Amino acid sequence: MKQQFGLIRRPWGVFYLKNKVSGEQISLKTRVKSEAQRLLQARNDSESQPQFNLAFARVYINGADPKLATRMWQEVMEHIVAKKRMRRGGAGKWRSRTGISTAPVTCR
Repeated sequence: MKQQFGLIRRPWGVFYLKNKVSGEQISLKTRVKSEAQRLLQARNDSESQPQFNLAFARVYINGADPKLATRMWQEVMEHIVAKKRMRRGGAGKWRSRTGISTAPVTCR
């Protein structure tokens, strides 16, 4: 199958993806050729095999944060409120506006 994207390098050294059909150019925001080639391969693979996109995303996310699969929303909300506490009076205002209580959430 013909690949939809190609790789170009601008005179200032930044690599871009070029859509061979539409001509659109998308910056890869890198000057490293090996990194640009890897991003190009990923983009072409995602276009030719869209059924693998979600599977690849799950693998990368689990690699970045292994606890993600077991984390509960309550932990996320507690973390957000704790970060808001760092600001002056931010947690109380934010909690009251969003309806987040300190009591644990139970789902039935």
